[in-house]
Amino acid sequence: VTPELIRDKVTKHLNVSPEVLTMKTRGTKDVVDVKKKYAHCLWTFTSLTTREIGKLLGKDHTSVINLVHSVRNICKVDKDYRNQIIELENLFDDTQN
Repeated sequence: VTPELIRDKVTKHLNVSPEVLTMKTRGTKDVVDVKKKYAHCLWTFTSLTTREIGKLLGKDHTSVINLVHSVRNICKVDKDYRNQIIELENLFDDTQN
């Protein structure tokens, strides 16, 4: 799975522009949530390092770690959010080797 495929599928599924992923603003909750989900998918479905993922997001590697951990922590306590993540992950089931 390529970062480009992940970008395309995540942004299409979440109905946002790919430019949202690299916005430099501190952002709204919605923008941050899209970035969290994108970072999670990159971390889960590629062998990219946090530094490489950070370059795609315009963030440093520690921000990527925080985004990924945030998704995991929210999934532990929020069933609806967990279902949203599972739905995103299912987009890549047919692309796994």
